[in-house]
Amino acid sequence: MNPKCVDRDNSSGDETITTTKRRNLSDEASISGEKALVEELHRDESEPSGLRLLGLLLQYAECVSMENLNDATDLLPKIAELSSPYGSSPQRVGAFFAHTLQVRVITLCLGICNYWP
Repeated sequence: MNPKCVDRDNSSGDETITTTKRRNLSDEASISGEKALVEELHRDESEPSGLRLLGLLLQYAECVSMENLNDATDLLPKIAELSSPYGSSPQRVGAFFAHTLQVRVITLCLGICNYWP
């Protein structure tokens, strides 16, 4: 069911009728698969990807600093999904930070990391 909107143009007195599609905000699935879209929108609204990326990077940095490399490597796919060297500013910063921490993990595994005094 499409609701109708009436736009009035005061200069000519003509009415134009346009239809708009309403999103299904209920928990019922529709034939076109709008439920998945609504769930994705709710997830994105509750936690923007930049904040989620920041949280993951902080968890990753904490794991690396505590030399908990198993948990650190588990976070890498999630970070790679949200960051991009060609994306928005938070995505670029996230990609650079993730790359730097990956180098740190590799040097920790090889035992060649020098700590600052």
